[in-house]
Amino acid sequence: RLRLSEVNEDTASLLLADESGQAVASVESLVSREVSEEQVRSARGGFVESLFRVEWTALPVYAAPAGRWAVLGTDALGAVGAGAEGFADLAALGAAVDGGVPAPDAVFVSLAPIAADDSAAETAP
Repeated sequence: RLRLSEVNEDTASLLLADESGQAVASVESLVSREVSEEQVRSARGGFVESLFRVEWTALPVYAAPAGRWAVLGTDALGAVGAGAEGFADLAALGAAVDGGVPAPDAVFVSLAPIAADDSAAETAP
């Protein structure tokens, strides 16, 4: 899915989302401008005969152990329930491990932007 929004007369923003509506990419500012036919013609250069094709190479599938993994903070990827266990923060994960939950093989953290007035940003080392 693609959402194209007009910012002003010659600028647009784009938001790309997957089938569930989760954002996967964005373009804050895409500026367009008029070009003449001559500018387009000169940018193309001379005629070049090219052959393009898609070629797929099959890769072997390895059966690796699934492993355990955890997600800290907000689950922006929607991984909790799809094999990952969610924890509010590192302290919560540590408490769970101290309580007998096996330590995960990997830990993922969602790095969302921090607002300028967030007190956590002010106290960070």
